[in-house]
Amino acid sequence: MPRLPHSLLLRAYKISPFLPLVLRGARTLDSAINEFRWLREHVEACKLPSDQASRKRLLYLCKRRSRAEPLQYILGSQPFGPLDIKCRPGVLIPRPETEAYTSHLAELLISGKLDEYLSIPAPETKQGNFVTPSNQLSILDVCSGSGCISLLLHSLLSNSGKFPNLRTLGLDISPHAVGLANENLALNIQQGHFPISAIRNDDDTRPQDKGLSNARLKRKKAREAKFSLFPRDKAIHFAPHDIFTSLPRSLGNFSIIISNPPYISSSSFARETTRSVRLYEPKLALVPDPESYSSSKKNNTESTASKSANNISIQSSTPDTSSPKTQNPPLQIDPADIFYNRLLSLSASRSAKILLMEVGDSSQAIRVLKLALSKPYIAKTSKFELWRDFPGQAPQPGEDTVVDVNGQMIPVKGAGNIRSVVLFRTPSALKEEQDEERKEEKSRKKK
Repeated sequence: MPRLPHSLLLRAYKISPFLPLVLRGARTLDSAINEFRWLREHVEACKLPSDQASRKRLLYLCKRRSRAEPLQYILGSQPFGPLDIKCRPGVLIPRPETEAYTSHLAELLISGKLDEYLSIPAPETKQGNFVTPSNQLSILDVCSGSGCISLLLHSLLSNSGKFPNLRTLGLDISPHAVGLANENLALNIQQGHFPISAIRNDDDTRPQDKGLSNARLKRKKAREAKFSLFPRDKAIHFAPHDIFTSLPRSLGNFSIIISNPPYISSSSFARETTRSVRLYEPKLALVPDPESYSSSKKNNTESTASKSANNISIQSSTPDTSSPKTQNPPLQIDPADIFYNRLLSLSASRSAKILLMEVGDSSQAIRVLKLALSKPYIAKTSKFELWRDFPGQAPQPGEDTVVDVNGQMIPVKGAGNIRSVVLFRTPSALKEEQDEERKEEKSRKKK
């Protein structure tokens, strides 16, 4: 890390004796001035008993920032849309780009621009009923972290009044993150960002429960509440779960799957991330562990369609010459991309109509698209888009609005760097998945 010029430190000192400390963490004078103002306002809001106590507290916070500790950890929170998200060491800090695509997705859903994808017959439906925005919308947030995506999406959609039967489940492998997400839920309920109807599911009776006595139904609900990842009486919930293991069938399908997964390679983490990220933010939330994929092959019991997504091997710098060549070699996948393969598998097994995945850059976005296009059951039945940092804005001069991936022209929306890959499933997708499930069921019966 380059040293700051003495002249710059002197300019900062003339503004405030504390400012050079903040400058060492912020690295630019403009950023340091803004951060120092926020730190000062934070101390003032604490209403300490004396000016001396306030000054001592401010000095302590500035020293923390001088060591590159993220400002969000020091202040304890980060705005995320209209919400206030608590931030704590060990849990990834919400980013503005994540806020932008989450808000944009909510805007598209509320405006009705995505109704054509949501109004698709559910696989379990036999009478031609439809899962539409007016009766049910279920969201799965994979690697939910602080809960920022789940909370913002659920808040915006529930307050729109368009989705009275909205349910959102956030899953993360870290119990620490799940605990913070639940704290953020409680905080934003207290601040009035969620109507009561948006956090409690009063209509929790299922078709298979018909005919049960009240006593038996009560006992059944109690058992499910004890062991279920998603209690039926909650409209939004966070739970610890390793996404590389199977999800309980009882969860059913999800209309939307959204994820900001670990996507930075080990080498990029060491070379390209900032000192602040390397020293303070959780590596678990940033760098995928190839061992997770190995365990998923043993534990995953998803549907036939989703299992076909796991015909991959992790790239290695050392070629493997020990095994004979086959006609259908496994797809080579970058170690940084292993979560995307799992997300594609989940979207198939849970009949998701929309899958939104955050990526690190345009190169990774292209790799993820190629991975998706390599799977016939996805390539033939999905519409793809790439979203930039600010997907609701017009592209800037020189920014491409379409990219060619394996001969397929993929639209690119918005302005800034490419930030997410979005899949929209067509009606034929669910029919194909139904056919796969029927074949699998017939095969099991024959055995």
